[in-house]
Amino acid sequence: MSELFNSLLSNTSIIDCTHTINENTVIWPGDPTFSRRSFNDQEYSIETYQFIGGSATHIDAPKHFLPNGRTISDLQPNELISEGVLIDVASKCEKNNDYELSIEDINLWESRNGRIPCRSIVCMRTGWGAKFNKPDEYKNHNPEEEHPHYSGGVMHFPGFSREAAEFLCRERNINAIGIDTLSLDPGKSVDFEVHYTIFRNNKYQIENMKLENLPDKGFVMIALPYPVENAPEFLARVIALVKNE
Repeated sequence: MSELFNSLLSNTSIIDCTHTINENTVIWPGDPTFSRRSFNDQEYSIETYQFIGGSATHIDAPKHFLPNGRTISDLQPNELISEGVLIDVASKCEKNNDYELSIEDINLWESRNGRIPCRSIVCMRTGWGAKFNKPDEYKNHNPEEEHPHYSGGVMHFPGFSREAAEFLCRERNINAIGIDTLSLDPGKSVDFEVHYTIFRNNKYQIENMKLENLPDKGFVMIALPYPVENAPEFLARVIALVKNE
């Protein structure tokens, strides 16, 4: 084992925070589903794929909402590899499907773990990741409520509050936020304030993460999308390096 490899990964666990993608993967209402075409008439196997960049575990760059915002290919490696923070509010989300992460939740985390590091990736664990392969539960539509931007009824799942997102950007100068739901905004949102807050502060965000096995702190998060030129969003492989106790 090389000295570099040993220094980086000795006594370290690698945790995959990425969901796989297939034809049954949950999508935002109205978006096209994942599909593939196989070509097996050669000595080798090849396939073409059709999917939106915002499928499964993925990164949204500012251009997702801001026409002149940075794109996926503009994001730099030192933004995509960062110290990680996990704020676990799953117990609160279990009681309230519309729960929004608050500044009070951030203050509570800091009272136990110290100040959130500058340039970190701050993830909100809602517990929703366990529902990812059950699309109806994951989206949690109420068909009796009408939403102005999508069909099927209002979705009810947790997200960040605008105030918390603003605080993390301006007061803690984070690189990104992430979550284990379909959106950083709560499902019932009509104005997507969290998206706009993150992007106007020139940050990026990660959606549909697997966060079940992460500690509150003490890990490095690596979130790497393929750098498709001018893409507003794209799939990413997200892993965490956690030091073994």
